[in-house]
Amino acid sequence: MRSVGEELEVGAMRFQIFSVLHGRMEVLGVRVGGFAYVTDVSEIPPDSWPFLEGLDTLILDATRREPHPTHFHFDRAVEVAAQIGARQTFFTHLSHDYDYETTVRELPDGVSLAWDGLRIAVQA
Repeated sequence: MRSVGEELEVGAMRFQIFSVLHGRMEVLGVRVGGFAYVTDVSEIPPDSWPFLEGLDTLILDATRREPHPTHFHFDRAVEVAAQIGARQTFFTHLSHDYDYETTVRELPDGVSLAWDGLRIAVQA
């Protein structure tokens, strides 16, 4: 088992694992090169923010429109995406509360809703 903050190499890929909170439960975010995957998250602890610097692509939890105790809601996800400043961000883990046509008009530049079958090339 790897510790949080420790790197894991698989072939040419180097994975960095960091802590995020899912309510009161500690769960993991993952970074590979300029790509990070952060879902099932309600808070990013201060020690984990450095793992999110200089990203090209971010996959971020935006489960509901309204606040939720264990997930980012839409407005919070928009705020966090802006703080991180990745070139492109995809919101995922979306509930059925979202109306696609309405939501895409509300998204800032560089932020999209993820979709089934989305593929992202990740550089090592």
